[in-house]
Amino acid sequence: MPSSSPVSPASSSSESICRAVRARFQTMATK
Repeated sequence: MPSSSPVSPASSSSESICRAVRARFQTMATK
């Protein structure tokens, strides 16, 4: 999470959630 990028905390949090969901889906698909 680069602090240099001008992004609102809400967008950053939503992005992190999206990444977590993607990882979860990937693990479920692989397993």
